[in-house]
Amino acid sequence: MATETAPFPLDYQFPEDGYWHLMRTLRLTLPPPPEDTPEALLRRDHAAIATIAGLAPVNIGEARLAAQFVAASEQWSDCLRSAQLPETKPDMAAKCRAQAAAMMRSATSAMRALVQLQTARRKLEANHALSARADRIDHIVTHALAAALEAHAEPAQPAAPAPSLSPAEAGAHGAADPAPEPSPIPVTAPPAEDPEPDTLAEAEQYAALYPERAALIRRLGRVPDNVTFGPPDDEIVAALIAGRTPALAALDRAAAA
Repeated sequence: MATETAPFPLDYQFPEDGYWHLMRTLRLTLPPPPEDTPEALLRRDHAAIATIAGLAPVNIGEARLAAQFVAASEQWSDCLRSAQLPETKPDMAAKCRAQAAAMMRSATSAMRALVQLQTARRKLEANHALSARADRIDHIVTHALAAALEAHAEPAQPAAPAPSLSPAEAGAHGAADPAPEPSPIPVTAPPAEDPEPDTLAEAEQYAALYPERAALIRRLGRVPDNVTFGPPDDEIVAALIAGRTPALAALDRAAAA
């Protein structure tokens, strides 16, 4: 008797899905390479992976901070490269340098947070009792969230079969049934226009660098009043609100959790 292959345990499946989503989001936030070729794009991705691996993350949380450092570092270097192009006007070059400085600060902040997280983890690992307790908590939380995710999944509703007539009913009057009247065409509102791909990429980049700000804007449907941070451009705000990509939809799940 053939047996079904058992699925991967959650302790292995969830980190694998987390790394897959992390790499997909990172590739959307990285600037394109100077050479528009598949080889250059592959080298860019390999360099990003090598940098993340060099920072030695041991879990998805540390890997996300390492990826945030890589994304911000690549952005500030790309901004400086754009500022030095001969066709860049002086006013635009000044904006590129200002954006590069902001990305440098973001990269430094991500690196500082990663070092602090790794330092705390190493202290925890030195205490075997606390380390075992943290492993149990990680196991419990993973399974609890998986159960909640399964409970909130909407089951597919099967379509009701159309009623069928027996041959006796169909030929009871010796004539064919009259043709059914056409159903009226429902009037629906025109769908909202999807943001442009470039704007979506910028919105996903903003969400990767500032997930809490992006989730707040998406939840409110606007930039909140009296914010203490510099709001993004109107196009990015609209893309954060209307975007339906997996990276932006993840903001909704994180806010709900």
